[in-house]
Amino acid sequence: MEAESRQFTKKGEPMSKFEPRLSKDDATAQGDLFLVLRNKTRLRIIDLLSRYGGLLCVGEMADVLGETPSVISSHLAVLRAVKVVSRETFGSYAYYSLEQGALIRYTQFLEQLTSPLDEKAQ
Repeated sequence: MEAESRQFTKKGEPMSKFEPRLSKDDATAQGDLFLVLRNKTRLRIIDLLSRYGGLLCVGEMADVLGETPSVISSHLAVLRAVKVVSRETFGSYAYYSLEQGALIRYTQFLEQLTSPLDEKAQ
């Protein structure tokens, strides 16, 4: 039944106009954001910060995650660059926490991909 109501295209004669929702630049930006989450250590850092409310220092995270402070520090630099975590310094120590709403852009993008076609595309 549904196939009868759909409009198909004929070679060289489109019956409807197809438009991508993402430009190449937007797709590149989204891909770069998701690459940040692809790393297991960064995911573990995000999980740790979300579970314990943040304000953890590099040494604490390194101990808990079984990594060296330099490894944790380099991953935190990447997470700071994409604004997933923020840093506060107290004396000679730096404490990290998740940015409020930092992961919302990931959720919104995934929701956009899984949402039904919008009225404009129909």
